Amino acid sequence: MLAGRRAAWLQGWRAIRRGAETPATTATAGSATAPLGYSGEVSSGAAFAPGAEWAKVDTEREHQVYISESRRGVLVARHEAAWTLEAQRDAIREIRQSVLARPTRHLHCSSREGVHNTLMVLRFLHDFEGRVAQVQCGSSGGSEEDDGASPDKWSSLELFCRPWVVSQGGGPTLLRMEEHVPPSLRALCAVCSPWGLPFGSLLAWVTLQSPKAFCRLHLRRIA
Repeated sequence: MLAGRRAAWLQGWRAIRRGAETPATTATAGSATAPLGYSGEVSSGAAFAPGAEWAKVDTEREHQVYISESRRGVLVARHEAAWTLEAQRDAIREIRQSVLARPTRHLHCSSREGVHNTLMVLRFLHDFEGRVAQVQCGSSGGSEEDDGASPDKWSSLELFCRPWVVSQGGGPTLLRMEEHVPPSLRALCAVCSPWGLPFGSLLAWVTLQSPKAFCRLHLRRIA
């Protein structure tokens, strides 16, 4: 396990050097909810440049990833319709590739601090991907057939769709990752709340999944 982590760090360092000369992404306009930090709750504070647009990652799948850099140098990644484990892994992979290929104010290899920040974000994405797979597929983190535990897809989806930030202790925010909820989906969740929330909770309980995770995800989407 330790050797695997060292190899991952070495691959990340080599990829950073190869992508050092790639230009940074453009800033974006928008707003973000108060996120849950990597090591605790962090208040919303990213400032976005007015008039800019999201940089959409090209993909042939249904899920989408929108990546940009805020005016404060924060890498902002919003994912949409990443509702399966495969889609979530693809979204994390696309964010990782953006970190390596498009340096930002805080994520680059032109200084020791930038390299440290980049490796910390890559480590978070690596651990986060493993944690999401572990929650959905069981303790082994493999496929559902390889583990005897019942998969909890609602808990996995709720964990992945939480707003997350990665920041230094008392330092700048490096990464913001959250779900992009289209207005149509937000309106549908709001309209269906009176009967959809209790029915969905009951269905999650019957299928041996987490009703609490379903409720948290549903309420967050209409907040």
